[in-house]
Amino acid sequence: MKIINNAITRHASGGRITLQVPEIITSFGKTPADPLFDFPDNWFTRLKSSNRPIIGKREYGYLFLSESGWKINKKDIKEAFENASFKRGTWEDFEQHAEQHFQAVKIALDKRIDYLEKKIKEAQKIKKSLINEKGNIF
Repeated sequence: MKIINNAITRHASGGRITLQVPEIITSFGKTPADPLFDFPDNWFTRLKSSNRPIIGKREYGYLFLSESGWKINKKDIKEAFENASFKRGTWEDFEQHAEQHFQAVKIALDKRIDYLEKKIKEAQKIKKSLINEKGNIF
């Protein structure tokens, strides 16, 4: 994933407690003023509101650190947060927020999987009712 170098710590350096990563939007063929760097894709995840993971390519959401991205970058995020002139909480608050965030994402993903499994079962029942014993669709 290409993002600007300090995007992972940008919100923390402003004292914000969030795992969201700001994205640079390029338009009309212009490139961002800051150079872009490649970071591993598994450091990030896209989420809709309420910590709901994006499933499929048609859905759009906001960019957040994944749990592995958080663990790998935690030291740099802590340093940026602790050096912020104004903080909206303590580092312990930040760590608690991260823990609650990842738990909420896991719960939301489990709910989404359950929902999709139910939809698959419904589709299989419909398919079964449409196919006769010779395998032909009525």
